[in-house]
Parts: sequence; structure tokens; C-alpha cells
Amino acid sequence: MPEWLDYVITEYILIVPAIIIGLSVHEFFHAFIAYKLGDYTAKEDGRLSLNPLRHIDIVGLIFLFLLKFGWAKPVSVNPMTFKNPKRGMMWTAMAGPLSNFAVAFISAGLYCGYVSAFGNTEFYGSVISEYIELLFVYIILVNIGLGLFNLIPLPPLDGSRILGGFVSDKTYISLIKAERYAPLFFVAIILLSYTPFDILRPLSVLRVIILNGFMAFWGLIF
Repeated sequence: MPEWLDYVITEYILIVPAIIIGLSVHEFFHAFIAYKLGDYTAKEDGRLSLNPLRHIDIVGLIFLFLLKFGWAKPVSVNPMTFKNPKRGMMWTAMAGPLSNFAVAFISAGLYCGYVSAFGNTEFYGSVISEYIELLFVYIILVNIGLGLFNLIPLPPLDGSRILGGFVSDKTYISLIKAERYAPLFFVAIILLSYTPFDILRPLSVLRVIILNGFMAFWGLIF
């Protein structure tokens, strides 16, 4: 197979779907938990679905294809419909990262099951089999990465809303006001990634630790 074709398959046909799956699941569970807590905004917006087309942001999709880094449309939530607005937002926000970890965990199990079932067959050594394995790996890594990144306690990431469930009302209001500076936070994160103060580097290490933990768990079963 030509190198350029192998590059296209691994960089786009496998990685991009893995990212789309992660983003769609993430946004769906935000909508689902908000709905269960009494907010029908996301349901009325058509976001209570796993259909990626419901969640795709055009600009985010373009960045996804160009830089392998994209984003989905944020789910609209009305905290005033919750019995406890702070806690409602906390649980709604927490649902996103947790769903990504769940997808990664299940995918790790499917991967180990696949290796166990086909590991001693001729098919396992084929090109198709290698791509199937890569798809599993990308889905696992992307979802762990999405979950960890969104736990960073900076607006508008889920981590700031989770933090909001534990702070005073005054601090909570400050976190909400800080969301207007969200683009600056993202620029700062990107710029810091090129310095010794890269805050994403520990997340990369943690992602590997979590990945090894998932694989070790399923390895014991299979």
C-alpha cells in the first residue's frame, strides 16, 4: 500500500471518526442528564440524540479535518429549571467526561475481546485487522483525552461547572462571568503547550496511566 494512502487511512478514516464518536457521546449525555433533571431545552433543540449531525459545529469540523482538533456545538442548558441550579449544572457537566471514560472503558474491553477471539488466526495479521485494532486504540485514546481535557477547571470547560457545585454562590457567579474570557483561556492553553509550563503534558501522562489500567482490567478477564 502506498505510504500516502496509509497516512490518509490512519489520520482521517480512523482518527476523525473516533473524535466524532467522542464528541457526539459527550454532548448527548450532557443533554440526557439535563433532560432527566428537568431541563427540556436540549430535547427541544434536537440534541437528545447520538446522531453526530445533531452535534457537529461546521467550524469545529473544519478544524477537525485540518488540525485533528475540533469541537461540537455546546448543549444549551437552562439551570433555572433545576431544583438546585448549581448542583444541576454540576451533574450535567460531569456527564460529558464520564461518558467519554465509559466509551474508552467499553472500547478497551471490545479491543481485548477482539484480540482474544482473532489473535491466533491468519486474519489477525492482515492489514484490515491492523486498521480495526487502530480504530479501537484511537477511540480509547480520544475519549480518555476528551474526558481529561474537559475536566480542566477553566471556563467554559466542564471542569469549571463541576467546580461550581462545590464553591460559594459568590465564587460560582465569578466562574459564570469568567466564561466571557473563554477564548483567551484556550489561546493561553495552546501557547503554554509550547513552553515548559504546558498544562496538557500531565494529562498525556495520565491518559497513558488510565489506558494501561483499562487494558489491564480487561486483560485479566480475557
